[in-house]
Amino acid sequence: MAIKFYQDNKRDPFKSFSTDNFKLKLSEILAGCVTDYDRFLRDFLSNKFTEFSGVTPCYVESVLEINLINGREIIDYLIDIPTTLFLLYNLYLEERDSFYQNQIDLRIQEINDAIGPRTGEHVIKSY
Repeated sequence: MAIKFYQDNKRDPFKSFSTDNFKLKLSEILAGCVTDYDRFLRDFLSNKFTEFSGVTPCYVESVLEINLINGREIIDYLIDIPTTLFLLYNLYLEERDSFYQNQIDLRIQEINDAIGPRTGEHVIKSY
C-alpha cells in the first residue's frame, strides 16, 4: 500500500520556510490492521482521541449542502504523523493475534520509510 499524505494547511507564499502539516487518514492507516474497524472507531471515539490536537475530522463535502460544519456527517479523521504512530504502537501492544501485529508493524515501517529518517525528503505530497 502506498502511503498517501494529506496537507491540512496552506503554505504561505511569502514565507518560503513555512511549516507543512502532513496527516494520514485513519481509515487508510488501519486498513488490514484491525479485525473490526467499526468497533475500533467506537473505542477510538470513546477514548477521547479526537481531543488530541493532531486529529481533524473529515466531513461530507457537497456543493449543494449549505449546512454548518457541525451539521455535516463525519466520514473519516485526519491524524498527524506522531499521533498516528502513537496510535499504531498502542494497537500493536494491545493486539493478541500475530497476523494483525505483523500488519501493524508493517504499517509503522511503511510510515517511517515514507517520512524519511529525519528530514522528510521521501514524503510524497498528495493534495
